[in-house]
Amino acid sequence: MPGNKNIMGVIPARYNSTRLPGKPLMDIHGKPMIYWVAKRVEASSLSSYCVATDDQRIADVCDQYAIPFLVTSTDCVNGTERVAEVARQSDAEYFVNIQGDEPCINPGAIDQLIQSINTFHRSEFIQAVSPIKDPVSVMDITVVKVAISESGQAIYYSRSPIPYPRNQKEDVYYRCLGLYLYGRDFLKSYAGLSVTRLEQIEQIEQLRVLENNIRIDTVLVDDDGLSIDTVEDLAFVRALSPTCFK
Repeated sequence: MPGNKNIMGVIPARYNSTRLPGKPLMDIHGKPMIYWVAKRVEASSLSSYCVATDDQRIADVCDQYAIPFLVTSTDCVNGTERVAEVARQSDAEYFVNIQGDEPCINPGAIDQLIQSINTFHRSEFIQAVSPIKDPVSVMDITVVKVAISESGQAIYYSRSPIPYPRNQKEDVYYRCLGLYLYGRDFLKSYAGLSVTRLEQIEQIEQLRVLENNIRIDTVLVDDDGLSIDTVEDLAFVRALSPTCFK
């Protein structure tokens, strides 16, 4: 596995979320959400990371809490584009995308993703996934599902339940976690790809990758994918014990 100095963590964070504007700065136990995400990343084996944001308010809060950050273009339409912009300013070989709305992310899951380079040593895109056990989450359109081949390759992403288990009762649903690992070469090529039809329909950025016939490998990690997308999600996380964020 490449030394961790060749792997950089990036936390894309934008202010203008459609459903919950300003969510990176929402207060959770006296600190902004982006602070808790950064602390979880610092607890992983990553030796370098930064928040990538196009909003000065988020940059100012990062500066206040001594969180490394880079100001990126307002033209980025998703987190991967933001990571690609960071890659142009870094000499790292790999980049780990950690969503800025998951303040309870398991640092061990980040490490599991990094370690998967040993298995997928030629892969340019590795997606972290976890099983979905809750029937409500299976039907929830905010939970992105991914269909995976027997070899561990991502076949399709959807907000609908996929695949449909017509003749079996075994667990078949996997959650697309907000945790990805990219190679530098992939990010160079991704930056030149146009938004695709299926990406627009589902509003899932990985579909741009699949529609351009780029392979995405998956790795199973220990994380429940708890993200904050709505006011209800925020209330749920605020009700958790402060020890959950340590």
